[in-house]
Amino acid sequence: MRRYRLLLAETLGKAKAAQLIGGDVDIQAAAALFLGAIQGLVMQSMLGGVSPDAEEPVLGVLRLYLAGLGAKS
Repeated sequence: MRRYRLLLAETLGKAKAAQLIGGDVDIQAAAALFLGAIQGLVMQSMLGGVSPDAEEPVLGVLRLYLAGLGAKS
């Protein structure tokens, strides 16, 4: 898990340097939040089963995450 967090932090750092996300983003916190969100979605899927509309909450979480980062479209 640490390796994924480091890779994600590196990628987010590059996005920040390229001004694709907000300059005030805490990279380490953003990486931890993303991984936590993914883990939460996986747990919900495991506990509740996969439904035909399983993509909907994933897209909602992704949109919320990107908005929080101040991502440029």
